[in-house]
Amino acid sequence: IEVTTADWGDSEVFPGLLDQVEGEVSQVSADGAYDTKGCHAAIADRDARATIPPRDGAVPWGDDHPRDGILKEIAAKGSAGWKNDSDYHRRSIAENMMYRLKQLGDSLYSRTFERQVTEAHVRAAIINTFTYLGMPQSVGVGQIAPAA
Repeated sequence: IEVTTADWGDSEVFPGLLDQVEGEVSQVSADGAYDTKGCHAAIADRDARATIPPRDGAVPWGDDHPRDGILKEIAAKGSAGWKNDSDYHRRSIAENMMYRLKQLGDSLYSRTFERQVTEAHVRAAIINTFTYLGMPQSVGVGQIAPAA
């Protein structure tokens, strides 16, 4: 989680958010707001695949950049075909989480920025707890589930 003022754009804080993810990252899916050289560089630094649809009127960046491959795939398959083949639709899982987070309130109620940061962290902890409690425990047929 990263809480910023309105002076910051999503793509500006993205590299720091990606740095917080531990372990291997195989794919990063985001909307067109993240179609920046900085975001693509941060994804490439993690040896991950970027599935970010280029903005309208996008031109190739050259030097055989992976984004140029996305432009070629979209030209060949269409936007819907590229999204399907690249698993771009997995992004909807994150969008659903943001919807659930907003159900806790559309805005922050604290007046000072420091308290707003704390309030955002509390909301994230609530959603994480709800998600953990709602996860099914899968057990193979004929096996006994471990005690919780």
